[in-house]
Amino acid sequence: KLHHTVKIFYFSIVSEVISYMLRLSYWDHMSRGYDPIHHDDMRNTKRAYVAFELFSNFAMMLVVVLLAKGWTIVRRKISAMGRVRIAIYYSFYVFIAITAYAYSEFIYEAGTVQYKLASTPGVLYVFSRIFASMWFTYAVFTTYKNYASKRKFYKLFYSCFIFWTMS
Repeated sequence: KLHHTVKIFYFSIVSEVISYMLRLSYWDHMSRGYDPIHHDDMRNTKRAYVAFELFSNFAMMLVVVLLAKGWTIVRRKISAMGRVRIAIYYSFYVFIAITAYAYSEFIYEAGTVQYKLASTPGVLYVFSRIFASMWFTYAVFTTYKNYASKRKFYKLFYSCFIFWTMS
């Protein structure tokens, strides 16, 4: 039987693979000269691959935060206050990311180049990632400080995932 973090991680991988397959289909149609503005199926394919990409991102962020807090590595249970903080941050993170996507998808002027991060919700999304990296750093540092037996793991974990949380 798999642990919850492994299940969430697998969900993230499967979502990302589905996103890549849908994105490949979308770009294949683009290369054949289809216009996404006039073909509903292409717009829906793009929305689907972005949705799966967001699901993957949300799941991976949750796994990274839970592991940074030490769940399953040094702790059987995260404190009640820690769980509340994770729930509040994660809710804001998901809301801001979905808002940034919806703004870039549905509120734009035809004929202008609009990037998802070039809007107010997009800037909020960037700040949420910066906040995530600061919180990740604090969580890893706290776990690193309190559990000397896992310091080597947390050094490697931090060096790998700090760049992912900022990107």
